[in-house]
Amino acid sequence: MRLFDSYQHRLSMVAETSLLSPGRPDEAIEEQQSIFDAIVSGEDDGMGAYRAVEHHMRSARDIVLAGRGRSRAE
Repeated sequence: MRLFDSYQHRLSMVAETSLLSPGRPDEAIEEQQSIFDAIVSGEDDGMGAYRAVEHHMRSARDIVLAGRGRSRAE
């Protein structure tokens, strides 16, 4: 259970930090809409949804790693 909690905490930190980057909230909404659309379409045996989720996660990660996101403490 601790492993899951640690993973969940890290995901929360990435999301919170990346959403503080200028323009990121709107980008995230667009990415989430793409995920939803891919799920609803049911095409590609789910691979479209997988790729959309992967893009969404990588975008947030890249912002954090580039230092464009800011922590709430700053």
